[in-house]
Amino acid sequence: MSRDGIDIHLNTQTVGVRVEGDQKLVELRSDDSTTTVAVDEILIGVGQNPNVEALNLEAAGVKYDVKSGIKVNDFLQTTNKRIYARVMSALSICSPISKMRPRAS
Repeated sequence: MSRDGIDIHLNTQTVGVRVEGDQKLVELRSDDSTTTVAVDEILIGVGQNPNVEALNLEAAGVKYDVKSGIKVNDFLQTTNKRIYARVMSALSICSPISKMRPRAS
């Protein structure tokens, strides 16, 4: 994505957004440093903690993580090969995007 001009900031907190003239500016904090970047557009991902503990997934042989959700492969297949999970409840254990932490609803 970088070669297309798209930067993704992981483990970064947005501490401010403002418009100065025709520029959109975002103030980011990562560890001990704060940076202001000019952007074309702003995309924010918001989620909640997965709601999987009460589903009794152990009885079905489906592995999950209380922080990340149901574990699936690239085809959304759970550890029980007969059960597939929808995208919002699944954590892909094969994808580098898993750091984005999809959520159960």
